[in-house]
Amino acid sequence: MVVLEDALDHGSRIQKEKADSQLDLFADTNMGAGIPVSIPKLPDIDEWDENQLLIYEKESLGFYISGHPLDKYEKIIKKYTNVNSVSIQDIADEKMIRMAGAIKILKLHKTKKGDMMAFCAVEDQSGSIEIVVFPELYAKNHIILSDELIVIVEAKVQKKENSVKLIAEKIVPIEQAGKEWTNGVLINLDSKNHSSDTLKQIKTTLQKYPGNLPTCLKIKINGKIPVMVKLGDEYKTSSDSDFFDEISKIAGSESIEVRCAPIKEPPRRNKPWLKKKS
Repeated sequence: MVVLEDALDHGSRIQKEKADSQLDLFADTNMGAGIPVSIPKLPDIDEWDENQLLIYEKESLGFYISGHPLDKYEKIIKKYTNVNSVSIQDIADEKMIRMAGAIKILKLHKTKKGDMMAFCAVEDQSGSIEIVVFPELYAKNHIILSDELIVIVEAKVQKKENSVKLIAEKIVPIEQAGKEWTNGVLINLDSKNHSSDTLKQIKTTLQKYPGNLPTCLKIKINGKIPVMVKLGDEYKTSSDSDFFDEISKIAGSESIEVRCAPIKEPPRRNKPWLKKKS
């Protein structure tokens, strides 16, 4: 792509030489031979990063080839969402869901009061779903929407005949999902692989990352049924990614789990922008 213009120019000059009958007449002799056209030099550069590559694939082809922007967030999506663009079809009307995807503004609309709202789409690996973002939420999240980020949407399902639409209640960049919806931490330990030293290191790490998340230890001793121990409030921790990394180094990559906050039904709200003029 860096030498694309030079390559096109090179090809064009070669075509012109081939079409020139005077040059072609003496092509195999030393008389009147065309001036050699130098081949564009290819620079030694790095490949595009994954995000840039996927963006260009979508722009030029309309779909992705080498992957999907959501692929690297598989673990987060599994923890914090409960539907995708396919399974949402089986969700009942008025139910609350969480769905991950790349969000894009389809249309902006100004209400009678002059407030802005948006009609968007959230797209995952299987398809896309339309989302309505009312003024209050749009005011909070218009920058996120404009940047077309990967997000998790908490929304109410609205079904009409064969169509499904979402009424957005919360839109969160996917990197912030843990901070937004984690409501507890569980650390798995096994006496076969961990010792009292492991517990001391975990204690130090918990004290290093204080927060408001309850912490539990799930301890398996001699292959028996695990014992669950809820730690005191002084060991409440945070959803800091560095905390998870340190616990994983101490007790193993599969040792730490997070408890996801349940999806709550939103309070009923007045929608003055939908009322007809008296």
